[in-house]
Amino acid sequence: MRIFVAYHFDQDVEREPGEPSNQDLAGMVKDLIESHGMTAVSGEHVGGGQLEGAIRREIAASDGLVALCTADQKIDGGGARATKWVEDELGTARAAKKPCIGLFEAPVANDGLYEGYEYAPLERREPVSALIKLSHTLTRWKTSTARFQVLPAEIAELAGDPDVEIECHYQLWSKGVPGEWLRVHLEPGQRGTFATVDVGGPDDGVRFKVRYDGELWATKVTSQGTQVVFKRHGKR
Repeated sequence: MRIFVAYHFDQDVEREPGEPSNQDLAGMVKDLIESHGMTAVSGEHVGGGQLEGAIRREIAASDGLVALCTADQKIDGGGARATKWVEDELGTARAAKKPCIGLFEAPVANDGLYEGYEYAPLERREPVSALIKLSHTLTRWKTSTARFQVLPAEIAELAGDPDVEIECHYQLWSKGVPGEWLRVHLEPGQRGTFATVDVGGPDDGVRFKVRYDGELWATKVTSQGTQVVFKRHGKR
């Protein structure tokens, strides 16, 4: 799994002795993600304002997002909020239906934009509690979602063609029993085209089907976290 880490790059901010910077906190988060056998990615070069296309593509190619909602932007009344680009990255992931968790440094409040989503309080000097909560969340993400690379190239490339309408559905198999067909979005990117699906457990199987130009393409029941190869089954 690829997890995007959203945070404000605060290399110019002077901190008190013993107080970690945002980069230090992000490093702890990335190390934790890697310890779960996942890949951590981020976008340190984002400079504010509109989210850069490269970062949007990184988020689209990721399986989840961790947002460090640190108190970097002061507001009237003594409160604070995360910077706009952290909010934008978080909003982009939520719009794409990616699993997300925010680590909130006081006095950033878990309301408004953030309300209703998973979060953990973050104490800058003592981040252990937030990291423990994040570890539990990563474990759940790892066992409840699976990501498959779509093959062959003929089908994978169609997903990235804006002039082509293609629908993909998946079906979970639990103990040999098929479930209902559910629609899934194909995610084209530089590393290939992928499909991320919710799964019931580590032993579940998954199969996929797509329809294009009146023809049905389908896969065999596949174990989680692998490539899926579509084969043409003709017009149906």
